[in-house]
Amino acid sequence: LLRCLKFTAAAQDPPHFTQIGEGAVCAYPDPSLIEGLRLIVAADPNAPPTLYDLCAYLLERGLVKLKLPERIHSVTALPRNPMGKVVRTHLQTLLA
Repeated sequence: LLRCLKFTAAAQDPPHFTQIGEGAVCAYPDPSLIEGLRLIVAADPNAPPTLYDLCAYLLERGLVKLKLPERIHSVTALPRNPMGKVVRTHLQTLLA
């Protein structure tokens, strides 16, 4: 969880990574790491951000390599509940 919070803070701190409209992070099972960090982004489908570009941006913002996402997944919109909050359980289901 701490890893997700640090990533989110670095990604949302101005100047923003312009290729991402909004994003959320969630963990996924990984046999070698116990769990990995995946970024789900709502981005332009014609020009989705690459993991390489995003990681380079986050490293410039001061995030350490250990806290970088291992995967990125683009969607048209993040799943939200009636209150407007991202539903992380739906993200896990979407990517399962």
